[in-house]
Amino acid sequence: MHDVERACSDCGKPAPAESGDSTLISTKYGWRLVRERAMDGTLETRWRCPACWRAHKERTGAVPSSRPPEPSAGSVFARVSAALRRLGGR
Repeated sequence: MHDVERACSDCGKPAPAESGDSTLISTKYGWRLVRERAMDGTLETRWRCPACWRAHKERTGAVPSSRPPEPSAGSVFARVSAALRRLGGR
């Protein structure tokens, strides 16, 4: 993995000094490491402190990858599932 600066990408708050990458995402610290698409199409890795993660989540509807979002009614998954249910009902 690339060396990522351990400071919040939104507010600049430095990560706790005694913590490693895996410790930062623990419940004790609550930081989030996310990959986001940059304007040029490349992926960037960013740390967010707990307060900025909450704000980001409210602003974008983001969820941690450990808890994927439920498919919406318009999603491909939902449409395929509905079609399979209709076929199975024959």
